[in-house]
Amino acid sequence: MIVIVDDDDAPTFGPRGKTTWQQRRSGLHPPYNIAYPFRDITEAELCEWFVSHNISKTAIDEFLSLEYIRRNPPSFKNAKQMFEVLEHPSMFSPPKWQSKTIVLPEAPEEENTVWFRSLPEVADWLFANPMFEGEMGYRSQEIYEADGKTRIYHEMWTGDDWRKQQVQVRNRNSHTTN
Repeated sequence: MIVIVDDDDAPTFGPRGKTTWQQRRSGLHPPYNIAYPFRDITEAELCEWFVSHNISKTAIDEFLSLEYIRRNPPSFKNAKQMFEVLEHPSMFSPPKWQSKTIVLPEAPEEENTVWFRSLPEVADWLFANPMFEGEMGYRSQEIYEADGKTRIYHEMWTGDDWRKQQVQVRNRNSHTTN
């Protein structure tokens, strides 16, 4: 048995603002749309078919101009718009890896390559990604084994530093998710 002690004194924050993904969606797509950024699965399948069969942009535009398709048009009006959605760097993939070459004082003759991602960009991507909606913990917790003595450190919010960091946030609207 595990005992979880919620930190009732932990700061809470005002209503959440819209995530980057939600702002991009601009009300066009319903919440929890697994086909996002497309309207629905059928639209995503249509786009996938265009791409997987190497249909030219001209042919896509001709297809989209057919009367039958204009009666129930997809959310993109032409091939250019469709590819802009598909190629937008922040839609599906995390921030790009970067690298720097460094020389350590202990080994001045050796160059070392350090690979990293921008922490602010990664945080923005994680908090904006609808896949993680409702899956992140913010309130600090202490988790103990059934004996009530052995503490379990499991996620960031179970650590001692989590509450300290939250207390430092003075403005209720400056929380990462607002």
